[in-house]
Amino acid sequence: MKDNLHPSGEIHQPKGAKTMIRQTVLPFKVKRTKERITARSGRVLFAEFFTAMGEEGLIDRHMPKPGSSRGSKATCSIKSLSMMLYGGDETIEDVRELREDSLREVLGLGEIPSSSAIADWLRSVGQRGGIEGMEKVNGAIARKVLKREDIKGYTLIVDPTSLHHRTEKLR
Repeated sequence: MKDNLHPSGEIHQPKGAKTMIRQTVLPFKVKRTKERITARSGRVLFAEFFTAMGEEGLIDRHMPKPGSSRGSKATCSIKSLSMMLYGGDETIEDVRELREDSLREVLGLGEIPSSSAIADWLRSVGQRGGIEGMEKVNGAIARKVLKREDIKGYTLIVDPTSLHHRTEKLR
């Protein structure tokens, strides 16, 4: 062990110097910051894809409108659910993490419904043509992607992802 390292690995520096974590393999240094950070930064790529593909317009065009003046647009719930699934979340209650994340400001996510509002929206939209609307949205996105590709054959893998609400299973 070198003389300038403590047994725990931090670098021994003169009094008043900032302490850095010893660098081993990776080409970066870790230091303290007062900036707001997130462990979910990969969601930025998904949000950019969501915008670039024009998904908000497709959703607004094909999904049923809110059933009441209190209801939110389908885009709010679908984007929140999509961001959650992309980030590895498994239950509707995980929307809380998205609501509290500093990434919300960076992505310009205004309204993020509560877990109970999303569950209510899913039940409601399922009874008002939401499945057919999402099929149209998915079809439009698939056509956009396929037009940009030269590949003629694809293998489709159906994702059996399901979300559950803690108090009841969604249908």
